[in-house]
Amino acid sequence: MVAEIRAAGKLSDPAARQAHYDTINQMLKDYLMMIPVANGGSSTVFAANVEGAHSSPLGNEVFSVMSNGTDTLVWMQNGEPNALWCSDETDGETLRACEQAYEPLLAFEVGGTDVIPALAESYEANTELTEYTFKLRQGVTFHNGATLDANDVVATYASLWDAASPNHIGRTGSFEYFGAFFGGPINAETVDAELVDTDGMLSLTAPSCDYGGEFSSIAAVDASTVKFTLCYPDPAFPSKVAFSVFSILDKDHLDLTKGDSVAISDNPNGTGPYKVKAWNRGDSVVFEAFDGYWGEKAKTPNLIFRWSEQSAQRLLELQSGNVHGIDNPGPDDIASIEADANLTLYPRNGFNIFYIGFNNTIAPFDNLLVRQAIAYAIDRNRIVEQYYPVGSSVSDSFVPAFVYPGASPNVPWLEFDQAKARELLTEAGYPVK
Repeated sequence: MVAEIRAAGKLSDPAARQAHYDTINQMLKDYLMMIPVANGGSSTVFAANVEGAHSSPLGNEVFSVMSNGTDTLVWMQNGEPNALWCSDETDGETLRACEQAYEPLLAFEVGGTDVIPALAESYEANTELTEYTFKLRQGVTFHNGATLDANDVVATYASLWDAASPNHIGRTGSFEYFGAFFGGPINAETVDAELVDTDGMLSLTAPSCDYGGEFSSIAAVDASTVKFTLCYPDPAFPSKVAFSVFSILDKDHLDLTKGDSVAISDNPNGTGPYKVKAWNRGDSVVFEAFDGYWGEKAKTPNLIFRWSEQSAQRLLELQSGNVHGIDNPGPDDIASIEADANLTLYPRNGFNIFYIGFNNTIAPFDNLLVRQAIAYAIDRNRIVEQYYPVGSSVSDSFVPAFVYPGASPNVPWLEFDQAKARELLTEAGYPVK
C-alpha cells in the first residue's frame, strides 16, 4: 500500500494517479486494516448582515473579505492560538490566526481548494515536475516596511529544511507539516550543507538525495525569482507550498528572532492584509488593517479573535451581538440556527476521516473474517445521521468522496448487514446467539 501511495504521488496525470488510489481503496476493503466511518464536517455561523462571510473546507477563512458595515469584526473560535508564527504549528485555531497576517508563495481561493497566486505571481515547472520556479510579486512589503525578495523565501524554507540552521527553533522544534509534506530535514546528524551567499543571492543545496527528503536545493536566481529543485517528481508541490505553515518571513526579522515562535509572536511581521496590533493572552488577538498591503485592502479596519471551548457559549455570544461569527456550532443547535433569520450557517465539507483501526497482529483481529464481521455490523449511516454535525458524510474511501483523484466510488464499502456479520463470526469460530 505504501508503494502504491508513493507511486501515485509521483504522477501528474489524474487518471493515472486514480488507478493507484483505486488499488489502495480495494486493498483497504480486502484486508480491512481499518473501517472508514465518516468524513466529519463542521460549519461556521455569521450574523446575516456580514457580507463576504463563508466557510472554508480547509478551515482557513479569509476575514479581510468580510464586512458587517462597522469598523470592527469579532470572530469567536474554539481555542486560543498557540503562537502567531505557524511554521511549527498543526492546530486549526493557531493556523487561522496566522493566516490573517502572513502569506505563502501560493494560496487557496477564498472558501475553496483551488490554488491561486499569492506572494508569487506565477510559477513554472519542468516536464519532469522536479523543478519549480516562482516569480515573486513586485511591490510587496512586510508590516515592518521591509521589501519582499527571493532571499526571504530561501531563508524561510532553509529555517525549516536545515536542522542545523540557527533559525530552526520554532515552538516545539518538530516542524511536523514540513516533515509530512517534504520529508526529513538535512543536517539532522552531521552538517553536510550550509546556506551559501553568491553575489547576494542565497541558496541551500543537499549534497545528495540520500537523506530521504524531497528537496534537493532552493536558490534565489535573482531578487524576484526562486527555484526549488526536488529529488523526485511532485505534482502536488504547488498545493503544498500554498499551505499557511509555509508563509514567508522577512529574512532580517527571522535572523533577529532566530526563528523562535515565541519571539516572533511577540513581534509578528508578515505581509498579509492584517497586522497584529495586540495579543492579549487568555482573552483576544487584535488585528488592524495593513495600509501597505499589496492586494485588495481589508474591508473591515479592525478584526478581533476571541475564543471559547463551549459551543453553547460561542452561540450565545453571537446571538447577543457580542461577536459576528463563530466556528463549530454544536450539532444540537443547527436547527435553531437555520430557523434564525439573523444568522447564516455555512457548512464545511469534511476533509478529515474518522475510522476504526485494527491491530491485526493480535487475536481475534488477526482473523480477516472477524474484521469483516465487524465491518458488516456497524451501521455507519446511522452514526453519521445521529452523531455527526452538518456537512458530514459516510466515508467509503481513505479520502472524502468529492476528492479526485483519491476517492473510489467504483469500490463500494461493505454494507450494514447484521445477519452477514453473525455468519462470518460463526465461520471464524465465534458463534453469536
